[in-house]
Amino acid sequence: MNWTLFDFAFAGAMLAILSLAAWFLFKGPQSFSYRLGVGIAVMAAIFVVVTTGAVGIIGSEDNDANLLYLGVLAFALIGAAVTRFQPRPMIWVLSATALATASIALVAVMLGWGADGPIWPFDVLGASGLLAVMFAVSAVLFRRAAAR
Repeated sequence: MNWTLFDFAFAGAMLAILSLAAWFLFKGPQSFSYRLGVGIAVMAAIFVVVTTGAVGIIGSEDNDANLLYLGVLAFALIGAAVTRFQPRPMIWVLSATALATASIALVAVMLGWGADGPIWPFDVLGASGLLAVMFAVSAVLFRRAAAR
């Protein structure tokens, strides 16, 4: 099977996330809260990329609304790079990521996106809620790391 542009973008996103995870965990501050916050945020990011790439979070993978999740993830990665991965600014980046992730699901429900999908709407709300909680918990852990 030939790779499409989306396949290359998907593989690149996975490599970028894993590279950032390695940098965070091995070159960043040595605080346990920092490392745990990074681990949770990276697991949420990998879940977004794999789910969006495989089946889509909102309905089918062909639904353009699924790209919103990747947009939020791109926002988080750019925010992390701009803040130079420091704990205090990462609190704001991850809090905004959690809010945006939860907002996507609420907007999707209100607009009826993906209503024909077999897993709609409660699974989407559950998955988005889980992601939002993971990003919010990560922000709390970064706050704890910043306090030290």
